[in-house]
Amino acid sequence: MGSTSRLLNTYGFCSGVGAKFLSNPIILIGLTLTLVIFVSGCAVTEESVKEINQKIEDRYNSFSTLKYTITELRYEDGTMNQKQEYTEMFKKPDKIKQVFGLAYGQNSQNFYICNGYIAYSQITPDLMSVYEYVDLPPEMTTYCGYFINKGAEKWKVPMEITDETKYKVETSKVNYNGKDAIKAVVTILMSEEAKQKQTAIGKTPRETVVTYWFDTDNFAILKEESQSYSTQCEVSAEIGGESSQGNCIEIENKIERVYEGFYFDEDIADSEFEINPSDYPNAEFKKEIVDAQEKFD
Repeated sequence: MGSTSRLLNTYGFCSGVGAKFLSNPIILIGLTLTLVIFVSGCAVTEESVKEINQKIEDRYNSFSTLKYTITELRYEDGTMNQKQEYTEMFKKPDKIKQVFGLAYGQNSQNFYICNGYIAYSQITPDLMSVYEYVDLPPEMTTYCGYFINKGAEKWKVPMEITDETKYKVETSKVNYNGKDAIKAVVTILMSEEAKQKQTAIGKTPRETVVTYWFDTDNFAILKEESQSYSTQCEVSAEIGGESSQGNCIEIENKIERVYEGFYFDEDIADSEFEINPSDYPNAEFKKEIVDAQEKFD
C-alpha cells in the first residue's frame, strides 16, 4: 500500500466537492471517491485529478488477487425487505468467484464462478448452468479476464469532479468500530430543470445521498449507505384501452452495504475457481454455448 501512503502524505485531509459513486461493480466500490476526498476543498486542477486517476489505475492494475465480504441490507420506508451476504474474490488474469450466503427468506446458497472461457452459475442445489463463451470480440483475451481488466476503468476520476453544480461532498474524520475512518456524505445534485419537472408533476424533488466510510490506513471501504426515493401509483383502466395513474405515494429506499475482510494480493489457490462435477452428484449440469460477439453487439 505504498502508493496509498504517498497519496495521504501528498494531499492531506480536505473537504469540499467530491465524486459520485460508480455502482456495481464487480470489484471494490468507492475508491475513486476516497482519493478525491483527500484533495476536495483544495485547489483541484485537471492535472491533479489526472494524477490521482493514474495512481488509482496503477494500484488496481497491479493487484494479483482481491477478496472481500459484503453484507447488503435493503429497506423500504424503514422496513428491511432483503438481506444478502456474499464473498467476492478475483485472481488475475481470468478467475472470478462470487459466493452468495443465505438470503433473507431463502434456505440455500449459490455461487458464480468464471474461469477463462467458462462460467458456472449454481441456480439451485440441483441445477448448475454452465456457459462456454466462444467467438470473442478482439478486445477480449479471455471472457473472464475481460471483466477483471475492465474493472480498472471504474476507478477513473470523472473530469467533472470540480463542478459544484453536480456534486456536494461533506467529509469528516470519525471512529468506525474502533478504526480511524473518513466519513463522506455525497449528495448528487439535481439540476434546476429536473427539480421543476418533478414539481410540475406533483412530486417533491429529491436528491440522492450516498454516505461512505473508509479506513484511513489502506483506503479499504468499510461501509456504504445510499438513500433515494421512488413513486408508486395505482393504475386504473379506462374506456378505449388507455390507463391513468392515481393515488401516488412516495417510497424511501435505502441500501446499506458493510464490507469486511478486504484484502489485496493474498494467496488464493486455483482450485477455488474450479468445478468438479463429481462433487455435485445430484446436480444437473446444463451447458450452453454463448456467442460472445452476439452478446456484446
